[in-house]
Amino acid sequence: MPKREITNMINRMLDNIFPPFLRDSKIFMRPFMYLILGKKYKYYMSFKEDLYSLTDKEIDDYYSILSDTFIKRDTDLAESSISCIIDNIAGSRVIDVGCGKGFLARKLRELPLEEVCACDITARDAKEGGIRYVKGSITSLPFGDDSFDTVICAHTIEHIRDIGKAVSELRRICRNRLIIVVPRQREYKYTFDLHIHFFPYVFSLQRLLGPSDSVYILKDNDMICIENVHKTAAGDRSILNG
Repeated sequence: MPKREITNMINRMLDNIFPPFLRDSKIFMRPFMYLILGKKYKYYMSFKEDLYSLTDKEIDDYYSILSDTFIKRDTDLAESSISCIIDNIAGSRVIDVGCGKGFLARKLRELPLEEVCACDITARDAKEGGIRYVKGSITSLPFGDDSFDTVICAHTIEHIRDIGKAVSELRRICRNRLIIVVPRQREYKYTFDLHIHFFPYVFSLQRLLGPSDSVYILKDNDMICIENVHKTAAGDRSILNG
């Protein structure tokens, strides 16, 4: 099970050393894709071309078909990113949206928090190990406004087609602090993942999230945005200072 730091190093080499005309070449990339992904490599090679003709159900089917090709590790987060997230939690009610296998949620449960919730489209509604698991889509979260003091979303929005709706939902359920983590990655036609959006620079994420008094932190190959928000008396969202 390769550590995230090792795969980050490999991705940086592929993204930054090989020129784009090779990275976007089917002939050049095919043997790499087959070597790493096996017989299902063709799904990855056609994904970006097929994406906008697929329904949401068909995209979900892509993930199901390819679930056995994903790198088997507990989390995509580097250790330095996990520490940064934990150090920047505000309040006592926390949710991890797009929780995957629940690795980060279990880390959060070790903290003196009132509530730890984990939400994912593949989750089942349950309470295990002091964590409340909730099945839900990031574009239509099953929680009321301002339900959580801190909302965390790590390595998720890059997979979401309606990314604007996803960010809007994250902000809606957030009372104090929103922490978004994305991989720093250049866009190429052929990649070893099913990412839809790419964030090679800080301004790539800033452009998506819009003007805000946020802090952007780079950890290993992760980009972390820490945004402090609150609701005014009129119910509009504004940004807290620092």
